[in-house]
Amino acid sequence: MKYGSQMKKNMQEETDRRGASALPEGFDSVCEEVAAAVHDAWTKEKIADGWKAADHRDAVQKLDDRLIPYNELPEEEKKYDRATAEAAIRALLSCGYEITKKN
Repeated sequence: MKYGSQMKKNMQEETDRRGASALPEGFDSVCEEVAAAVHDAWTKEKIADGWKAADHRDAVQKLDDRLIPYNELPEEEKKYDRATAEAAIRALLSCGYEITKKN
């Protein structure tokens, strides 16, 4: 079995173990806020590492077209940040944490 296939299998087993159910009702806005924070953190890390915003991606020159505010990202790119946010929220909930909004 190739390394990538084994990693995918291990990730699926972990997902099954943790129970990757849908997020609770009303968590769409929370997920979107966390996704934006995830993107902002990724952007800051890239910029600190010398990457610059551009209209295309070039790893050699450290250029990336995603180094823009989250709300300006194309929907397709936002999906990656949302997936990370959903996974983090699910992990917290599966560990027994409750997420409540301060008034």
